[in-house]
Amino acid sequence: MKTMITLLLFTFISLTDFGQSYQPLPTSNAMWRENSTGFQCSCCSDYQYTITGDTVINTITYHKLQKTGVNFLEDVIGNCTSNAYSVNQYKGCFRNDSTNKLVYYIPEFTSNETVLYDFNLSIGDTVPPSPLNYNGNFINIVTDIDTVFLGGVYRKRFKLDSCFLEQLYYIEGIGSTYGLLSPTMCPFEAFYNLQCFTNNSLPVYPNSTTSCSSVTANLESLETNQFSISPNPTSGALFITTNLLAYDISIFNSIGQLIQKKSIHSNSTFLDISNLPAGALLIQFSDNNKVLYKQTIIRQ
Repeated sequence: MKTMITLLLFTFISLTDFGQSYQPLPTSNAMWRENSTGFQCSCCSDYQYTITGDTVINTITYHKLQKTGVNFLEDVIGNCTSNAYSVNQYKGCFRNDSTNKLVYYIPEFTSNETVLYDFNLSIGDTVPPSPLNYNGNFINIVTDIDTVFLGGVYRKRFKLDSCFLEQLYYIEGIGSTYGLLSPTMCPFEAFYNLQCFTNNSLPVYPNSTTSCSSVTANLESLETNQFSISPNPTSGALFITTNLLAYDISIFNSIGQLIQKKSIHSNSTFLDISNLPAGALLIQFSDNNKVLYKQTIIRQ
């Protein structure tokens, strides 16, 4: 009898640990709906990440991530306000390594691959350096591992540290409960949150019944600063229109270096960039050092 009980326990453990298939991140038709808020953090946002197709870098296929939504301005004290500007920005690309249970990531404006998620960790392991923990400058340790049933499949869930205000988890096939690309440090003055996640238009996280709509449905109720930039790509000149009368324009190259800055005092202007290098550039609009809008432009 004792032998039979032992055999049953071993069979149960084996099925629990080894019967579950690894769940990689989806490579199409997925949406990570997120928000962030805080105090004096420049992080007030309401947005989503979606997969917008594939790209090939160094002969390897990656899946492109686009961030769309709104960023909210802060008041003079540092609190989030209802004044917002729209965001539509390429945020990099990723690929799955299902054999090793890894997700690799290439941030925008680079071609260097780095590990984004490691789903092959054990209790007590330190999460390896990644863009999520500032390349290892913030330490995350796995304190528990369990299994959750989401989207019709079982997924491993990794409990990281024990933050006083908001618990952090990594979940196979979804990412971080703070957000797909959000920092994993314990919240203090900045709070990041994965509100919901869908795959093939079906809700997966936090469950299969919670509605998960994109932020664009709420844009009409916001006070937004609109920017129009054309043509894009351009051979040397940009025509810019906005509802603002005064702002600064900064342009950064592919490695984040500031290469041009200009103050504008009109709601429409021509900007000459014919002297800038060809390739992808980031144009940023700001007012009193507050970022209002960012967009990638292509200088042909």
